[in-house]
Amino acid sequence: MLIDEILQGESSTVEFKEQLPDKSIKYMKTVIAFANGRGGRIYFGIRDEDHSIVGIPSDKLFPTMDAITTAISDSCEPTIFPDVSSITMDGKHVIVVDIQPGRQRPYYLKSKGIQEGVYVRVSGTTRVADRSYIQELLLEDSQRFYDQMPADYEVSKEEIQELCQSLYQTASQNAKDKALGLDIRPITANTLLSWGVLTEQDGRLVPTHTFSMLSGNERYFLAKVQCGVFRGTTRALLVSRQEFWGPVQKQVRDAYEFLLSKINIRTKIQGLYRQDTYEFPKESLREAIVNAVVHRSYLEPANITVFLDDDRLEITSPGGLLQTVTIARMKEGYSKIRNRALTYAFIYMNLIDQYGSGIPRILKEFQENSLQEPKFLDMDSDFRIVFQREALVHDLVHDTKDTNHDTNHDTKDTTRDTGETNNSKTIEINADIDSTSSSLLMKKKICSELQKNPKVTQEKLSFTLSVSLATIKRLMKKMRDEKQITRIGNRRNGTWIVLANPNNIVQG
Repeated sequence: MLIDEILQGESSTVEFKEQLPDKSIKYMKTVIAFANGRGGRIYFGIRDEDHSIVGIPSDKLFPTMDAITTAISDSCEPTIFPDVSSITMDGKHVIVVDIQPGRQRPYYLKSKGIQEGVYVRVSGTTRVADRSYIQELLLEDSQRFYDQMPADYEVSKEEIQELCQSLYQTASQNAKDKALGLDIRPITANTLLSWGVLTEQDGRLVPTHTFSMLSGNERYFLAKVQCGVFRGTTRALLVSRQEFWGPVQKQVRDAYEFLLSKINIRTKIQGLYRQDTYEFPKESLREAIVNAVVHRSYLEPANITVFLDDDRLEITSPGGLLQTVTIARMKEGYSKIRNRALTYAFIYMNLIDQYGSGIPRILKEFQENSLQEPKFLDMDSDFRIVFQREALVHDLVHDTKDTNHDTNHDTKDTTRDTGETNNSKTIEINADIDSTSSSLLMKKKICSELQKNPKVTQEKLSFTLSVSLATIKRLMKKMRDEKQITRIGNRRNGTWIVLANPNNIVQG
């Protein structure tokens, strides 16, 4: 197992030292970073460049191990207790120093103090922690929450009542949308106090950071969700961009609706029935955005990003996973609260159904829809969910007399036309219907639409019926030749007349 770890090279939990450095600070920063994170292991006697085993001389083995133990004990605050051992590889001695995740974070270098001596591990390198990260370590290890800390301003009774009413309306709307049938009860200032949205100081109610988040107070809350649509896979060409500010519950709704307007729509025709579905399950998208808003670190100055590329959708939230949280445990339903008051409010607003169930529900929905399982990435300072987009496959309604050239032309037209009309692409999939019956069915649908709106354009018919413009033009030309429809007036201001009863149309 150790050999496999060595062959994989340095990482967020592994570091190599060819020999014991003259100055202990050269590895002490990594010791501290491991203790502040998820732990790690330092190998002494292995060259970093090629992972070759250099070894520690036998006569220096135990003195070196003692020196490492003493240096860690003397240099770190609070005290770190390493597990120092030796192994033999290729006949050479290698010292292994195991550092466990600390329980008294933040750990720091005594000589630099807590302001400058806290280190963290980021993508295989050791870096000085910034102030926001240090503050989050202090809060997490003391079981306190940033969102429940007092904000530096005052609110009136009217503002408190306004927020209570706003949360109640959101909860009622979400319950209706999700058909929960719940009896939503109005909330009061006491409810907000019990959640930690308000706190009490000197006998008066004062807002916490969560009050700012839920009310969207622009003077004290600046976090936002940044959305972007990119052409290609390298983010070289930005084609659409939008930023959402204000109350976090509104940011969730706005980002969710933005995504629904940009992702692809699949149209599946089975017999006489048509079924439209989005390329990703709607509930999974909603869960992912809610997860980003509720679990992000609001101490970090960065924003949540929702980026849609041709091959993937990435939702990234500032702040890595909290201690004891791993990707594997998340998939099993494990969760750890980062923003307690905000979580209570989201549960009340029916934005969270059951705490810890979001990731398992996303996995289940993707499996049920035969979609590729999303990727969950712990990026040390950020957390990212990646939804892989499938390649577009077009299999359009066409007549048996059509040539391959016409069919290919229709496929290209469908992508262009629906993209221009609805900012999303429609994919049509024929299921168990032959082309003759498809053509007849489409003619009847065209007649029905013309009777509803004689001035409808062919472009509008293309969008309404989810068929390419070329197919609409071809079928309507046949229908005119067969005296089923005709047109009065010019191309711009003309009117369509249906000459035949749609129910009596037969294949010509």
